[in-house]
Amino acid sequence: MAETLTAATGRKFTGVARNAEGFQNHAAQPGSSFEPAYAKGGFELFGQVEDGRMAYIGSVIDDTKKLLGREPLLLRDWAKVHANELLEAAGRESGVAS
Repeated sequence: MAETLTAATGRKFTGVARNAEGFQNHAAQPGSSFEPAYAKGGFELFGQVEDGRMAYIGSVIDDTKKLLGREPLLLRDWAKVHANELLEAAGRESGVAS
């Protein structure tokens, strides 16, 4: 994902894999933008994925055409369409104006 966003915007994006506990710790920090009930639900979801109860969530199935009647919009294409918004968000996150 980071490579795709980097290619679409020309700005270096990096990814960090976090476990469920890391998500909970981040979400619980003062000033976090996560709404508490959402953060709790996210923590429970991530925990169940990690322990295997929801391992199926990682399955990739291309049902877009069947469900929407069109081909899917791939991440690389979406990132190209939204490159300016991604750069703005990245600038806000880093405290640097884009």
